[in-house]
Amino acid sequence: EQYADDFLGVLNEHIDDVAVVEKKSSTVEETLLLFNSGMDVEAIAKHRSLAASTIYTHLAKLIEQKQLDLVAATGLEDKQIKTIENAILADNEAGIKLTKIYESLSGEFEYGVIRCVQAAMLI
Repeated sequence: EQYADDFLGVLNEHIDDVAVVEKKSSTVEETLLLFNSGMDVEAIAKHRSLAASTIYTHLAKLIEQKQLDLVAATGLEDKQIKTIENAILADNEAGIKLTKIYESLSGEFEYGVIRCVQAAMLI
C-alpha cells in the first residue's frame, strides 16, 4: 500500500516509452510490408499520406537492419551504386552531407536513394 502509487507510476512511464518505440518501429514495418507487396516508394507515400522522403528514410533503416537489399529498394545498377559510393567517400571530410553529395552528382539521384546507399555502406 505504501509504494503502490510510486511503483505503478514508474511502470506506466515505461509502458509509454515502449509504446513510442513500437510505434516508430511499426511504421517502418508497415512500409516494408507495402514494399514487399509490390508497391513503389511513390505509391507507399501516397497510400500512407507520407512524403516520399519519409519512405526512403524507412527503406534506409531497413537496409541498415539487413531486412532489405539495396538493389531491391532502389533499383540501382552496380555502376550507379559505385558512382554514389564514390561521391559519398569523396565527401567524407565534410561529414557526409546529403546536399553536397546530391550536388556533386548533379542531381542525378534523389536524396532518398543516396541515403539508402549510405545505409548499405554502413553494414
